[in-house]
Amino acid sequence: MSESVRGIIFSAYDRLEEAHWNIHQMEYNYHDSDAFRYSLNSFLRVIKEVPQILQMELQSRDGFTGWYKEQRKVINEVPLIKSLFKQRDIVVHQSILKPNSSATLGITEGRGIKLGLNLPLNPFQDSDFLMVNYLLTEANSDRDSDVLGILSDDEDQLPCIERYWRLAPFEEDILELTVQAWETIASLIRNTIIWLDEDPSQLRLSIDCIHTSSSVALLIYKREWIEVINAEINNGKDINELLYLMKVLRNTYQV
Repeated sequence: MSESVRGIIFSAYDRLEEAHWNIHQMEYNYHDSDAFRYSLNSFLRVIKEVPQILQMELQSRDGFTGWYKEQRKVINEVPLIKSLFKQRDIVVHQSILKPNSSATLGITEGRGIKLGLNLPLNPFQDSDFLMVNYLLTEANSDRDSDVLGILSDDEDQLPCIERYWRLAPFEEDILELTVQAWETIASLIRNTIIWLDEDPSQLRLSIDCIHTSSSVALLIYKREWIEVINAEINNGKDINELLYLMKVLRNTYQV
């Protein structure tokens, strides 16, 4: 990596890298609502700062201000960027961001949902809430209503939750939106480096790692986790204790 190129736009490029890191945090915490939302909030804040910092770093160069003004105008008219920047202002100056959230509770053979039930899922609740609440409901029911097979002992079909995060008015998952936004702002830096008569290939301005909701949306539960939770339900544990235990199981023993 060229020290001269990075040195010229050090702070702006560092913010871009931070935004990339935030996307990784959203991936890792996709099913943990607070961590996911906090990472999204951080991404929105950081990604909007990149163009502002880039302008501050280069505004003293002859001809830059006029050229950059036109570049910013184009970027700011991109519908996704305009919407995300507005969301950032709401987070910083007004209130918390409440993305849309839903999920499918069901069973899987490893790829996608084989049989499931579409359910709303509060954006302030972890995905585990749906599973634990289902187990509590079944435990308190006078009849066998486990039509999904969550409580069966079939190891070829495992309980699962597939979650979806959205930001209106877009149909794509939030992960896809953040990658698109990152690439748009990265293109602004790329064009700026070219304007400086430097080589943009010396900086990492494309995402070469996979960031897709399809790779993280499906959360699979081992049968033994279900057995542990059911045993604790019989021991009188409340839902908060059960949710904590499920998270411990999930983070300790990956499927």
